[in-house]
Amino acid sequence: MFDYYYVGNLFMGDTNEKIRVIWDTGSEWLVIQSYLCQSCNHNYDYDHEEVGSFTRVTNTISSRNYGSAKTKGFYARDRVCLTIFEDTCIGNFNIFMVTEQEGWPSYVSAIAGLATDSDSDRGPNLIKTMRDSGIIRSATFSFYLDDYGNNSYLDIGHVD
Repeated sequence: MFDYYYVGNLFMGDTNEKIRVIWDTGSEWLVIQSYLCQSCNHNYDYDHEEVGSFTRVTNTISSRNYGSAKTKGFYARDRVCLTIFEDTCIGNFNIFMVTEQEGWPSYVSAIAGLATDSDSDRGPNLIKTMRDSGIIRSATFSFYLDDYGNNSYLDIGHVD
């Protein structure tokens, strides 16, 4: 945990490029800063043109807003992994690539939506897609947070 955000890693593309994400419990889209973004911090942006798994879906620029973070970008598909191991990956997952932003924390390159509302059709759902692909057993997640964040973790797909 960093300040009031839940922060972790995902691995993108066929090169398993590590990206820092905010785990967002209130949204569904995986929104990633592109290296094309002129207003992004460029500490952790994703160079999607260096991987063979990336496909741009639209040329139309759209907007997505997350609290104080305002973004513009385009829709695409790419390989997304929880770890560097192949059995934790989803191929051809729908994502939103950011080409312009304001209000985004400088220490992350993505917002990973974890919302699993069964009535929602707002966007692709990472948790449900991982369950449907057999990567996890259940479309669930939980956080364990300690006082300083040193031993905190996100548990995805396990049922006790």
